[in-house]
Amino acid sequence: MAIKEFIQENVLLFDGAMGTYFSSVFHDPTYRCEYANITSPLSVEEIHRRYLQAGAKAIKTNTFLANDKQIDSLFPYQDIIQAGYQLAINASKDRDAYVFCDIGPIHGLEKEDYFKEYKKVVDVFLSLGASYFLFETMSEFDPIKEVIQYIKENNKDAYVIVSFAVSAQGYTNSGLIGEKLLLETKGNKDVDAVGLNCICGPYDLYNYIQTISVVPDLIMPNAGYPTIIGERTHYQNNSSYFALQMINIVSKGVKMIGGCCGTTPEFIKDMEVLLESSNQLKVITSNTTLKKRTGLIKNSPFYEAIKNGHQPIAVELDPPKDDDIFEFMNRAKQLKQAGVDLVTIADNPVARVRMDSSLVACKLKRELGLEVMPHLTCRDRNVNATKSLLLGLSVEEIKDILIVTGDPIPSEQRNEVKAVYEFNSRMLMNHINNLNTSMFQSPFYIYGALNINAKNFDIQLRLANDKIKNGAIALFSQPVYNQQALDNLKRAKKELSVPIIGGIMPIVSYRNACFMNNEIPGISIGEEIVEQFYNKSKEECYHLAIQLSMDMIDKMKDVVDGYYLISPFNRVDLIKEIMEYIKQ
Repeated sequence: MAIKEFIQENVLLFDGAMGTYFSSVFHDPTYRCEYANITSPLSVEEIHRRYLQAGAKAIKTNTFLANDKQIDSLFPYQDIIQAGYQLAINASKDRDAYVFCDIGPIHGLEKEDYFKEYKKVVDVFLSLGASYFLFETMSEFDPIKEVIQYIKENNKDAYVIVSFAVSAQGYTNSGLIGEKLLLETKGNKDVDAVGLNCICGPYDLYNYIQTISVVPDLIMPNAGYPTIIGERTHYQNNSSYFALQMINIVSKGVKMIGGCCGTTPEFIKDMEVLLESSNQLKVITSNTTLKKRTGLIKNSPFYEAIKNGHQPIAVELDPPKDDDIFEFMNRAKQLKQAGVDLVTIADNPVARVRMDSSLVACKLKRELGLEVMPHLTCRDRNVNATKSLLLGLSVEEIKDILIVTGDPIPSEQRNEVKAVYEFNSRMLMNHINNLNTSMFQSPFYIYGALNINAKNFDIQLRLANDKIKNGAIALFSQPVYNQQALDNLKRAKKELSVPIIGGIMPIVSYRNACFMNNEIPGISIGEEIVEQFYNKSKEECYHLAIQLSMDMIDKMKDVVDGYYLISPFNRVDLIKEIMEYIKQ
């Protein structure tokens, strides 16, 4: 019977995990269980048979990571796929079960290479006459969209399922919203079914599907959450609890179920027994539109000034190194009196600990009435911490945020401090952009950085375009000191589609110039400028700093959409004079 007909009246029960079960039963040290298709074929076939005997009506080939990028030359991926498919066919031939070609994610490729690599895998399966395909544990849809179309063009009877790995909070490892991925994929004409698998146990996935507007066709949770004992990953044998949760999931309209990491034939048997005894399953349908948020949209005065051609001025201040904020607040107050449009606060610049930029931003806005823009780095927070911080900023009505990846931890601290990089800046922008449509009452205005001092500026333009695609509405440039950086700024203005805020950072001394030139990432000061500060008095350096800044402002004024003044050592006396020159 065709699967579409079968699931009209029945629940299709898949098997459980091959990898974790193979390791626990046969204690095989094989690095990838896919190699066992060659080295231990009888063991793999025996596992398939155990799942079928437990009641599975669909099994997955042992080919999850069988591709040219994740299989070494010891066993060609083609041989592993051919053997894996044949073992599953052999095990199921007397069981009238569906055999799905199991294809896992391929990571780390350029966008244009994904189709080529997935096609290599798919071509082997198609040559064997396969018709059922499962792309599982995916974190994005775009990399596999083209190869799924290719499958349908070459086998009109093919049935394709796409299953995403989504956290309990509803996000994939790429920072994408699971609900939006399910809706997009379900609407694709070449995809027959969509699902969720891995990462979560059944309880969290049951709770999650009750919060979204689309019912997945397939759900295959992990057995639960693992523990590490003796450097090995173990899952509890909670098959009866798992089965009860899966019946709850079926009651929500899910028509295909199974298990992922940690699930054994016992899990499948318990589900099969409960399915047989559950004659009345209430199917709950839901519409396929995202929930709308009803908050009042608050505009960003800074961005409005950019759009209206006013060339607003943003000044960056470094937050205090200790808990004495009096002088910092006094400097910010001076900037307000001088007419600054926005104060932006660095987030632990050069990875040295300072007061939290977001908390400082909230204090400035609340007590001084300043428009503020905290920097958010990807270095020090995982997805949960970032989401919590954004919720707090939203409540405080802070709308402008500058997203940067963040400088690495200094080498001398790496033994004591562990850096957290769950995102890069582009991924974090995309994550926040998705949250703007699904969570926040009022959206954040997302800004990015542009390194105009990079030796290979083509790469920076490509990264900038990626930031724009992921939600950046304007870019703040690194400080401009020389003609090459100015030329790059002009090129960016011509080739990029968003406003650019030009960076100016006064140099206060010869020592300061040498330090920035050699120690600060993304800053390049020509030797001819550095030498101008040599043997100059403090007063001479002060006037030279202002003159050089004014000269660069004259050169960039017809290129930029605003000015980004970075205050060295929080020297607002310098900044105020430069602000006055800009305003005049």
